Amino acid sequence: MTFPRIITDIDTDREIITGFKNDCIHVSNHHVQLQNKSILDLRSITHPGGNKRHHIDFIQLIFKHIKWGQYALMSLDDILIADNFLYSVAHRNGIFSSDGLFTNLQLINNTIVTGSPHAINIGGVLSAVIIGNNVQATLMPARVGGRPEGLNNVWINSFIDRNYRDILNSDRLINDRRRDHISDDDIHLNNFNLSDFHAEVRTIPYPDDVNDYCATLQQVALNHGSI
Repeated sequence: MTFPRIITDIDTDREIITGFKNDCIHVSNHHVQLQNKSILDLRSITHPGGNKRHHIDFIQLIFKHIKWGQYALMSLDDILIADNFLYSVAHRNGIFSSDGLFTNLQLINNTIVTGSPHAINIGGVLSAVIIGNNVQATLMPARVGGRPEGLNNVWINSFIDRNYRDILNSDRLINDRRRDHISDDDIHLNNFNLSDFHAEVRTIPYPDDVNDYCATLQQVALNHGSI
């Protein structure tokens, strides 16, 4: 078995998964159903190489249809992650994504045991059902361009052509920070026009270096929102 496993469709069989050294599962397509997995990691170190800055995700949501598309606010839609058991004696992230947008995301009845503060931490959730999980879900604003070397984050706190919808059927284990001011060091944009941003992104040259591309995306984003 190779890791990370790329889940692009329905994957529901009860299965015990162990032995991964990096991210275990990448959910990278629309209309995915990921259910009934037991993912176990009994290693005590944060990373096989001892690098505590490198995080490992049990389940990562990541747009892969276009190279580096997650940094350009591309969207994954209609994802169900339900009835999974994730266990780590160390600091593995549970269900995680820092980049991209998500509509109709359903996180239901997942049990997560980990030392990481990011048991469920997802940025850019436009609409979701989050209920029955044993841990708090933190929802962050959408982020443009990742975090390029030497630069800070660019967050989207509101859109002009869509909305952060209230989380449906949610219990109290929700920390909704999508409209929050995250850091004085970062840039926070409001009334962001996503359609116009994507139109301009399609006109820029595609660089070979991801850091250069992310820095360019951040500059383009400033044209389409207000600080």
